[in-house]
Order: sequence, then C-alpha cells, then structure tokens
Amino acid sequence: MDRYAYYVCFKCKKAYYGGEVRCEEQAAQADDYDPSELVCGACSDVSRAQVCSHALLSIKITLETSLVQLAQTIKTVKGD
Repeated sequence: MDRYAYYVCFKCKKAYYGGEVRCEEQAAQADDYDPSELVCGACSDVSRAQVCSHALLSIKITLETSLVQLAQTIKTVKGD
C-alpha cells in the first residue's frame, strides 16, 4: 500500500486513488498543495483533469486482464 497514493476528496470526503507515490515525489508536491484541488473523478470536471501516466497504465493492465478472463470464461462455457 506504500506504493499507491490515496487522497480524501475535498467535496464528497471519500477516498480515491491518486496515482503512485513516486509521481508525487517526482513532482515535489510534498505539503505544498491546495486541499480544494484534491477532488475525486466523480466530483471533478473531467474535461480539465490531469491523470498520472502510471494510473493510465494501471487502468490499461486491469482492462486487458479483464478481457483475457472474459475470453477464458467464454471459451469454458462454449466447451472449446
């Protein structure tokens, strides 16, 4: 869990995934931020959102894994 950065949304007060800790470290944003900028995807204006490239990679891997699992399930159900 030390690898991932989670934040509490300023608007809805729910935790959300904010990328990997190393992204925050590279950006050198330790404690220099405006808490009102910590907003989850559900509460944010996604047209102006900035997404960490590691988060995109994580989503891509998750999607690919799901597709492989779905293909295997279909193959099992069909009896191939």
